[in-house]
Amino acid sequence: YKSIDPFLKRKTPKEPGQNEYYQSEEDRKKIDGLYECVLCACCSTSCPSYWWHPDKYLGPAVLMQAYRWVVDSRDEYTEERLEQLQEDIKLYDCQNIGMCSVTCPKGLDPRAHLQDLIRMVQELSLIHISEPTRQAEISYAVFCLKKKKYIHHLSHIHHRLIKFT
Repeated sequence: YKSIDPFLKRKTPKEPGQNEYYQSEEDRKKIDGLYECVLCACCSTSCPSYWWHPDKYLGPAVLMQAYRWVVDSRDEYTEERLEQLQEDIKLYDCQNIGMCSVTCPKGLDPRAHLQDLIRMVQELSLIHISEPTRQAEISYAVFCLKKKKYIHHLSHIHHRLIKFT
C-alpha cells in the first residue's frame, strides 16, 4: 500500500494563509466510491490474479486507492503515479473477472475503477512511446506469439498492442 504514496502530493506550495486545496463539485464527485474504501481487502482475497502473484500484483484494494489519488484534482503527480503503476505487473495482471466488485462489503466497484486506471496508463504509455519503439515491441510480441511461447513479461506491452489490433 505504501508503494502508491497514498497521500496528496503537490508541486506548488500553499499560498500564505491558504489552509486547504479546493476543488469543484464535479472534481469532488470523481472520488466518490473511492475514498469510502476501508482497505478490508475482501476484493483482494477474492482476486485470482492476486492469489497467483501477491508479491508483484498490487491487487484491487491498493489499485483502487492508487486510482483515487490519480483522479483527485488536487494532486499534481498524476503522470508520475501512472508511470509508476505501469512497471512490471503491478497493474496489468488484472484478468477482469470482477470478483472484487462482487465481494466488496461496501458495494464499491473496484473492477470499473481498475479498468479506468488501466486505460489511463495505456493512454500515457502511447503518448510517451516513440514510433520505432512501438514497432519494435509489436514485432517482438508477434515473434513470441508465432513461436507459441508464453513469455510473462509481455504483460507490460500488451496494453500498447490493443491500440494496433
